[in-house]
Order: sequence, then structure tokens, then C-alpha cells
Amino acid sequence: MFSKMVIGYDGSDHSRRALRIAIDLAKKYGSEVLVVTVIDVSTVPGDPNAIRIVSETANQVVAEASEILSREGIPHRTFVRQGDPSTEIVKVAEENKADLVVVGSRGLSSLKRIILGSVSQGVLNRSKIPVLVVK
Repeated sequence: MFSKMVIGYDGSDHSRRALRIAIDLAKKYGSEVLVVTVIDVSTVPGDPNAIRIVSETANQVVAEASEILSREGIPHRTFVRQGDPSTEIVKVAEENKADLVVVGSRGLSSLKRIILGSVSQGVLNRSKIPVLVVK
């Protein structure tokens, strides 16, 4: 049913829970998991050092997810993108013809919505494929 899943992953507790769910589904369906971490450049000062530091952190975040998926024997690929997180997560899903997007209900953002985080809400609004939001 789900041959390819995209997970928005930022290293937060909610995204770690989402990764665990994605792993369970991937084992059940034999799915490939595509891990996406997005650098929201609108929140990063224009200083090249700041962008470098944020990029290094993003690479560490996807490496963490990759290590977990490798230990579980799940085929996967990782992506680090720059832009609006919800837009980029949906783009990766579309570009790779994914069957499902998995996101945590909240991420590392300091600005929180009452019901869902802004990224998960944005993915729900933009995605044309099923979205699983994990609390």
C-alpha cells in the first residue's frame, strides 16, 4: 500500500515518534523512507556563518535519522532542503511519487499553533497524498 514514504524530520520528540511510526509502516509494507529536513532560511540571519552552522546541524539531524533507519534495515534516502518546510516536504513527496507523508504534530519551532504545528498544518493543506500526523 505504501511503497514510498516521506517523513519530515527535525530531531524533535514529535518527529522522532513520527520516525518510529514510519519504521513500523515501512517494515509492514516493505517501504522506502525518504527523510526530509528543511532549513527555513527566513529564520536564519543572512550571516554566512549562521547559514553554515544551520546547514551542519541539518546534516547531523538527517544523519541521526539515517542511522536509526539503517539499524532497522529500512531502505531510505535523506534530503536537506532550504525554504518553507511544509512546501519542501510536499515537493519531495511529489518529486519522488511518494504514497504517504508522515510528520510530527509539532517540531522545534518556538511559534506553536493551538492544535497543530505550522509545518504539519501546511503539509496537510498542500499535500495531494495521505498525511499521517503523529502526536
